[in-house]
Amino acid sequence: MKSIRQKLMLTICLVLILGIGALSVLNYIQSSQIFTVKIVEAHKTVAEAAAKMAGLWFDERRSYFRVLSDLPAVKNGQRDAAMSAMLSVIKVASPDIESVFLADTSGHYFDTLGKAGEFEVADFFERVLTTQNVAISKAFISSSGKTAITMGFPVMENKQVIGVVGGVLPVEKLAKRIGDVDLGVTGYAYVVEEGGMIVFHPKKEVAMKQNALQDITDDPKFIEAIKDVGKKESGVIQYSVGEIQYSSAYFAVPKTRLTVFTAAPADKLMFETRTIGVVMAGAGSLVLLLLVLILGEKNG
Repeated sequence: MKSIRQKLMLTICLVLILGIGALSVLNYIQSSQIFTVKIVEAHKTVAEAAAKMAGLWFDERRSYFRVLSDLPAVKNGQRDAAMSAMLSVIKVASPDIESVFLADTSGHYFDTLGKAGEFEVADFFERVLTTQNVAISKAFISSSGKTAITMGFPVMENKQVIGVVGGVLPVEKLAKRIGDVDLGVTGYAYVVEEGGMIVFHPKKEVAMKQNALQDITDDPKFIEAIKDVGKKESGVIQYSVGEIQYSSAYFAVPKTRLTVFTAAPADKLMFETRTIGVVMAGAGSLVLLLLVLILGEKNG
């Protein structure tokens, strides 16, 4: 009789072990799926919010040049009057605008720093002329030693471009705002321009020094996303850098050649899920131990 009780108790324990184990695995899988979805949504939300914030930042600076482009002195190329208006913009917008320039359609310009000359290699200038719309340059280090872009805005007369007004915009404040986005302890955001140059990055040794097409990883999914900068509005990817897996989302900054990327080590993000699994398994083991003790006392 005692042997039957022992066998029955062992059978019950085995069933409990299998049941609790199956339940823990099922809950772990469900938790992992839910948490993964939340991770993806968080990345997409952060990337989109940061990109739209950057777009608003550029829109505000663009508005200064729009006002200048409509001034008679600017349209007529009256240097002294135009310079006065340009300097007033510097006074209002400094330090967000480092200098303002006015150029004719041949590329001859003068600016508020007292410089004059001709744009030699200025793709943004050509785009303003051909598209009759605002355009920005690739990022560069300005004469003040800051990361900057040049923005150009068309001066129109009778639906024709008769000149370009614009300026040099330091982007360090914008970089700090994007760098301050909340993606947990290990997550961060950075900005890549068309061609792969990393313009903003939390690590100073990366920003304006590394190209994402060459210096980060050769993972095809990551490379394809970088090639999409300037072409595709948004996306979500999983990629690896060495042995580390990353979760990432990206979103284009409106009306620019820039895209905001997010990144966070996937193993760090899944720590919470693994913790849930460990807690479930531990709780199941504790319940099983208590049941064994109770059954043991009754059979004793």
